[in-house]
Amino acid sequence: MKRILILLIAALLLAGFAHAETARDAGWTLPETVDMTEEATRIFSKAMEGLVGVDYEPIGMLAEKEGLYCILCRATAVYPGAAPYYALVYVNEEGLVNIWDLWIDAHAGRPAEESVTEEPEAGVIGEILSRGVLRVGTAGDYQPMSFLDPETGTYVGFDAELAEDLAAALGVKIEYVKTSWPTLMEDTLAGKFDLAICGITVTEARKEQALMSDGYLGNGKTVLCRAEDADRYTSLEAINRPEVRVMENPGGLNEKFARTNLPDATLIIHDVNQEIPGLVASGEADVMITEIMEAGYYVGQDSRLAAPLIFEPFTRDQLGVLMPKGSEDLLSYVNQFLAVEKDSGRLGELAEKYIYRYIRTEEELQPAA
Repeated sequence: MKRILILLIAALLLAGFAHAETARDAGWTLPETVDMTEEATRIFSKAMEGLVGVDYEPIGMLAEKEGLYCILCRATAVYPGAAPYYALVYVNEEGLVNIWDLWIDAHAGRPAEESVTEEPEAGVIGEILSRGVLRVGTAGDYQPMSFLDPETGTYVGFDAELAEDLAAALGVKIEYVKTSWPTLMEDTLAGKFDLAICGITVTEARKEQALMSDGYLGNGKTVLCRAEDADRYTSLEAINRPEVRVMENPGGLNEKFARTNLPDATLIIHDVNQEIPGLVASGEADVMITEIMEAGYYVGQDSRLAAPLIFEPFTRDQLGVLMPKGSEDLLSYVNQFLAVEKDSGRLGELAEKYIYRYIRTEEELQPAA
């Protein structure tokens, strides 16, 4: 059974190796036996040291080329009741090279006598698995993190893809639940969604009321203004004047920052966050206090705008995932998931796609340490 399964998968994979990042070159061949060799086992064990979040059980060696081993594994996320799936793991003497998740149910590869009937896991993760859906709260108004595209009706951005990765790791579908910045905490505590991920800053105030994950991306408050005023608004003192019109969306930390630090400026509250950059550009307001990510994105979209303090923000924070207290099992899993995303380079990939290409400079922002 094991050999047949491996050979079937191997045949499919070898036919499609052109799609695998680590197997683009010609020359891959099946070994005489699919059993793990002593050398492959040693290199695999060494490469897996320190990897968290997912356990990889080697099943067989599919191919080898110049010391690079392609090993078929049964992968299982590290929480009770997680559904195992198959993955290709590429390793060499230098360590882990790549992981290609196949998302094929690994229970199907076991003989009947080895099959395991999983009992639903208690707690929030158990509820998510039983439901088959991860409910993700998002305001949907924050470019380039989590934004509801009105033309397609889909959520796009760094956090949208990160949430989809999380749902895939859990083996469930994703369902977005609309929230707003004024009601974010209220909706979280009411259990309207399992977690929220939409460019949410980790703060002590939020951690007192709810749970927040480890930080996964550095951020901070900065200035978005018209390009012609870039030399004018380079400090809080320059902005904190009655003649300066500061526009913010209601209920979030941007409004709170403006009210606390700019009491003398003229504060204008505008309900639709994504409209504010355009209103600043057209002269309806002078300044928007926003996050580094959002400021950089809109500067990249509109040449009329500038972010003069993007690399000298007023604050330096981390973005995190928000969830209600009582979700400690989910929090633990999310933190492990984020560690894997960081170690695999996925956070860097998302940052390049959604952030760095708009604000590229020698002082590039980096994923959270």
